[in-house]
Order: sequence, then structure tokens, then C-alpha cells
Amino acid sequence: MSNEIKKMNYVVLVEAVHSNPNGDPDNDNAPRMDPDTEYGIISNQCLNRKIRNQVLLRMSGVDGYDIYIQTDRTLNDKSAEAYNELGLDSKAAEKGSKLENVVAAQKFMLKKYFDIRTFGAVLSTGNFDAGRVTGAVQTSFARSVHPITVQEISLTRQAFTSNDRFEKNASNEMGRKQIVPYGLYVFYVSISAVQAAKNGFTAEDLKVYETALINMFENDESSCRNGMSVRGLYRFTHEHELGNAPFWKLKELIHIDSKVDYPRQFNDFDIFVDEAAIPVGITMDKLV
Repeated sequence: MSNEIKKMNYVVLVEAVHSNPNGDPDNDNAPRMDPDTEYGIISNQCLNRKIRNQVLLRMSGVDGYDIYIQTDRTLNDKSAEAYNELGLDSKAAEKGSKLENVVAAQKFMLKKYFDIRTFGAVLSTGNFDAGRVTGAVQTSFARSVHPITVQEISLTRQAFTSNDRFEKNASNEMGRKQIVPYGLYVFYVSISAVQAAKNGFTAEDLKVYETALINMFENDESSCRNGMSVRGLYRFTHEHELGNAPFWKLKELIHIDSKVDYPRQFNDFDIFVDEAAIPVGITMDKLV
């Protein structure tokens, strides 16, 4: 196994100011929250989407950095492309595919698509089976460190949606949006050295990933999401490829305490890292 990538864990702090970090389509697109504790939530798929978008912006046209999960064309077409490029027997694939075809197509797609190497994918949805890939990088849900308030803002606009409304001479049109006045969220990332070697996830891929992680909310602004930013990024690197300590011990090294009842800025928190308690065989770097 290649030792190009070491086992790593990241703790990421994300700030949301007057924003909707991740709308819930089952709840009128309101910011996601735990109904029992009222702590805010951002799904891991939402976070991974930001990484994919950053790589699309920064690495467009670079071989090996295409993005598999996007709206350019169907996933089944991308699997078929792998078979066609390699000259594999498509009829055999349609009948259940031989193992060698699956392996060859999967290698092709791992080399071509950054997000398959990184996050993994199910590549067996159509007739051209390329198996399944477990990602080298696994992302948790983000959770706020304090209960959030969801605020509904009423809006007016000087335009009309229909002739009917225009002819009634109404003075304006009404709308609304739901935001979090302030939220500080934390999520976790794990990189497996074992899976990185299997997927061909390289040191260059790691640089691209970390750059995307640091800048994940840049050039992603919208009317409901223009106050999002990464405010802290801590990387723990293990000497042993299988890890020198469980991740829960590393999470507990970072203490985040609110100094006020209703935080409204990053400076309302005290953040302390107990560096003296970092286990032997692990180094920590503060990237943000």
C-alpha cells in the first residue's frame, strides 16, 4: 500500500451570519435544525457539494479533476463512456458484466473523477456496471454549538407576478425568507490512508481538497447565503496508517464556550485547544 497519504482528521468551524446554511425542502426550505434541542444542522451532502463546486471552479479542464456528481449529463452515460473509451464488451455489461469489465471501468472513472476518488460513489446504476467506491474522505453532518433561532423575514418587491395582480393596482408583492441570525457550526472530516491508496487519492488531490475546504463558501454567495465562512480548521495527522488514537479523543481537545447567552459574532466564543493532551504519534496544524 502507498504511504503517500497519512490518516488524517479535521475539525472545521463554520460561521453563518444572516444566512440559511442548508434549507430543508420538507419544511418550506427553513434552516435545518434538531427539533428537540434546536441546534442547527447542515447535511454532509450539502458540505460535499461546496467542495465539488470549488474544484469545478479551480480545476476546470485539468485532467483527473472532472466532477462526477453534477448536472452536465446522466450518471449512466458517464459509466457507458468508460466502457466505450476502454473498448469493453458492452453486451456483456448489459447481461450482468464480467468482473474484469467492472474493475477496468472503475479504475478509469477513479482516474477521471476527483469526487469519486474523494467521496466515493455508486457506479452500478445502469447497464454499464462499474461497481461501488468507498471514498477516501468522509464528512460528518455539521451541528451548531448552540441552539439557533430561525427568523422569518417578510419582503416586498415593486414588481408583479401576473396581469391579474397588476390590474388590481396592488402597491407591491409580498414574499419571505428564513434565516439564522447567527450560528457557529462544527463538522468533522476523516481521511483514510488505506482507502486513499485503493482509490489513487494522491498528495496533489489532498492539496486541492484542502484548498476547496478552506474556501468552500467563496463564490457561493446568494441572497440567503452571503454570510457563510470557514472560521477554524484543525488538521490532525497520524503517524500510523490506521491511526494513533480514536477520533473522539481528538474532538475533545477543542473546547468552544459561548461568552454570551445569544452569540451574534465569532468573538462571542472562547476557543481553546488542549495541545498538551494531543496523543503521541499525532501532530496538529491550524490551517485557518
